[in-house]
Amino acid sequence: MSYQKVGTPKAYLDIIQPLLEKGVITGTDQITGTGLLTTASSIIQLFDNKPNNTITIGGNGTNTQQTIVIDTNIDTDSRLLAEPMFVAILGHNLKSADAKFKIETDDASDFGSAQTPTMTEVCNGTISSAYSVPASDGWTLITFTQATDNRYHRIVIDSTTSNYDEDIKIGCILYGTTFQFPNAPDLNVKKSFSYDGVKVNESLGGQKYAHATHLTNGSWISTSFWDDSTEASLKSGRIKLDMSFSFLSEGDVFSSNVYRAESSQQDDAIVPKLLYLTNGGMFPFLLQLDKDDATINDGFLWCRLDNEPSFSQVAFGQYTTQLSFVEEF
Repeated sequence: MSYQKVGTPKAYLDIIQPLLEKGVITGTDQITGTGLLTTASSIIQLFDNKPNNTITIGGNGTNTQQTIVIDTNIDTDSRLLAEPMFVAILGHNLKSADAKFKIETDDASDFGSAQTPTMTEVCNGTISSAYSVPASDGWTLITFTQATDNRYHRIVIDSTTSNYDEDIKIGCILYGTTFQFPNAPDLNVKKSFSYDGVKVNESLGGQKYAHATHLTNGSWISTSFWDDSTEASLKSGRIKLDMSFSFLSEGDVFSSNVYRAESSQQDDAIVPKLLYLTNGGMFPFLLQLDKDDATINDGFLWCRLDNEPSFSQVAFGQYTTQLSFVEEF
């Protein structure tokens, strides 16, 4: 157990939602599928950032391969897509279904010379023969880097045995890039719990009664939320984290050229990564509290940026800032 200790954080930032929002890709035209699930409206729902919104892909009793293809519409190999990337599959039953997956990339839509980047397991996805094989239902996180041949990406799902044992079900898929903070926050991290869905009313006689519109994370299809266990969690309330970072170099904070496309796509800094790719809190992201701790049910926070960060200069080329994160249900 890690007690949610904060070390040097690492953010896993989905790129599908910002690419859709900016019109770089256009949903059902550039996110497609073959095999078990080909309905465009269902495939795009896999990228809705809602792990409790389960999509049934199917496959029970068959060995039909399922592919999910993403045309990023980004042609330049050396920019965003050449950065360290990740895939997180949330709310899945891949273990029960006897399913595994791999990543392929190419610069051609037919994947005629498909590249299979080397994947690294972060959580619940043992790498075997170029596939990630989940050891349990729940959620899986892997990382990879592919510097070339990377405009088109596809997730390939296959059976680990002769046939799938159940219909494949997935809550959502996060597909994007990572950002590792330059250092740990100052020793003043504040953790709080918000019960913003609880309303307490008082009667004319002075008695109080309460109701709640929401208390905790929504249920997942096969496991408790953010866990690999089927036991119900009693966890309630939104976790909120406030962190301050001091003496950050300008290269750790800002884009080298604020309006230039390549700078916004490839500069590894707080503003172009954490702010631009979430639109300042419009999109949620996965925060690993300590880059060296990948405890599946304790080391991560599904959250949004909860403040509009400002950066104060404290010395030549050195800045300080405060960042707030609030849990996403």
